Amino acid sequence: MSKTSKILIILFLFLLLVLVRFFAFNYLYDPFITYFEQDYLKESIPEFNSYKLFFHLLIRYSINTIISLAIIWVAFQY
Repeated sequence: MSKTSKILIILFLFLLLVLVRFFAFNYLYDPFITYFEQDYLKESIPEFNSYKLFFHLLIRYSINTIISLAIIWVAFQY
């Protein structure tokens, strides 16, 4: 694999990480995103479904892990 193709693939994978972060707010359940954007020191913790929150966090972190491992694999492949 040439150096330019490695760089292009890594940039594409990095873009995927950014897109996961961008679209996670719309498609994955996390009530704490808006909670911590506001004045959270004066407000109580919002109601949340712990099973749904755990499942959606698991999905998001799994996607991020797979993409990150792909970046490492492409970067250090001989």
